[in-house]
Amino acid sequence: MTPRPSRRNAARRLFNHALSLLNKGRVRPQLGRVAPQISTPKSNCAKSVSNDPDAMRRLVIGDKFLNVQKFALSDIIASPGVVAEKVTEYLRALVFHDLSRVDFLYRTALGVRILKDDVDKEKLFTAVKYRHDCVHRNGIDRNGTRLAVFTKAYVQETADLIRALVDHVEREIHGDSPF
Repeated sequence: MTPRPSRRNAARRLFNHALSLLNKGRVRPQLGRVAPQISTPKSNCAKSVSNDPDAMRRLVIGDKFLNVQKFALSDIIASPGVVAEKVTEYLRALVFHDLSRVDFLYRTALGVRILKDDVDKEKLFTAVKYRHDCVHRNGIDRNGTRLAVFTKAYVQETADLIRALVDHVEREIHGDSPF
């Protein structure tokens, strides 16, 4: 049986694939392919919180959507792990393109700040907006203007920012070990 590759390696393979396509001149579609690296922090958040009762407690207390959840006693009796199930379900349902929300979740539950540099933060927020226009509007913004931002240099810079974000989150959660 072949061992399953780590999430970090999967993110790196995606990054390298995007770069290889970028070098072949396929620029605009790549932003939509590079951005899914954000899924690595998403899955890490759900896994890390579900494996750490203290992190789950911090998140349930600190998150305005989770801390108002109500459960019937019959639900708790039927499933003593109902809180963990609901928290995991909540984290898996979130769209992790909302970087402010992701930063809040990581800070609250795991004590990890993912948006540490204001310059990079602004560039990432802009990249998410452009990604939406690229993926869902074929590179056209809400005003009907074709976006001309998707140069090789822009995609490379954005890929590097996302890679740095993923690597930072991995190091903060797992240290230097590859899992």
